[in-house]
Amino acid sequence: MLFWEKGYEDTTQADMVERTGLSSSSLYNTFGDKPAIFGRVLERYNEWVASACQPMLVGGSGLGGLEEFVEWRLAHVLEPVGTFSGCLMVTTMCERGAHVPQVEQQCEDYRAIQRKAISAAIDRAVNQQEIVPGDTDVRAALLVALSIGAAATARSTTMTGEAIAMIEGMRQLVHSWTIRTET
Repeated sequence: MLFWEKGYEDTTQADMVERTGLSSSSLYNTFGDKPAIFGRVLERYNEWVASACQPMLVGGSGLGGLEEFVEWRLAHVLEPVGTFSGCLMVTTMCERGAHVPQVEQQCEDYRAIQRKAISAAIDRAVNQQEIVPGDTDVRAALLVALSIGAAATARSTTMTGEAIAMIEGMRQLVHSWTIRTET
């Protein structure tokens, strides 16, 4: 939470000691230096994102999975963690001051987890004739970009409405792909 709240660059050893209640030596002997701790934080965050994206990878309605993804992102805008909103990984990508070797890979993994899950849901929705066929890779990239943009925007407490509008754009985009039946 500390890295999410303050970012990598602004999180100090003293902050970590205070927040964990561990001594400096215990913290570093157990978890390693700041880059190692941050790398593990991002790894754990990606595990959580992968778990949240799991329903899009398997079974059920592909369209339903896409709609759940949109609602998942909306929940992070409407229900900030602590006193801040947004996404730890998006904040990390925006910060770019965190020149830690593991960070770039964790950021790519974050995007890849979402692209893979969204692509699976899109392909399933096409196969289930819930949405019109189209370029899965382009569609997935667009939803990931909108999701990341909304999360970055949500970081500013004065721009929550803009983030919600981006998420509504995601919802409308997915809806525009649906197959409409004539009655």
